[in-house]
Amino acid sequence: MHFSIQELVAKGVPVELSGTFQVPEAVSSRRDIAAIGPLRFAATAQPLDTVVDVRGRLSTELEAFCARCLQSVSMQLDIPFHEQFRKGEEGSESDADEIEVNVVDSDRVDLKPYVEETLFMNIPYAPLCKESCRGLCPECGQNLNERACGCAADRIDPRLAELKKFFES
Repeated sequence: MHFSIQELVAKGVPVELSGTFQVPEAVSSRRDIAAIGPLRFAATAQPLDTVVDVRGRLSTELEAFCARCLQSVSMQLDIPFHEQFRKGEEGSESDADEIEVNVVDSDRVDLKPYVEETLFMNIPYAPLCKESCRGLCPECGQNLNERACGCAADRIDPRLAELKKFFES
């Protein structure tokens, strides 16, 4: 997915951008993600004076592991996408209003790195199978969503055991 800043600004007409691509490398560092489907991208590139405003949506299916019980979780991600681009040198003509504008040194902009970053930043940090997930027992490993285990619930850290005697007096 590429577009030309000068071409868009010269024409002054919005352009529809869309595509589907694989992004397994975008999540390869995440051990809690089992699989990710193709990423679908649809956006409109709107020229605004010397800036190109790109707005749209990303969507994909994600297979992850619950952070509490390690069960497989399927998720549908639908993520808003918004970036602005301007051709120029880094730091040139920096206004307070242009803090969010990406200054690029080439006229041709490749959206893939920006799309991958947006995807990565919007994947849940700790995916859950459900909000009320009880997780695994720290003693025996039993999935507490399936059934309770017989482990003692009042386990005291041995480093603090002497402190318990202080409160019994």
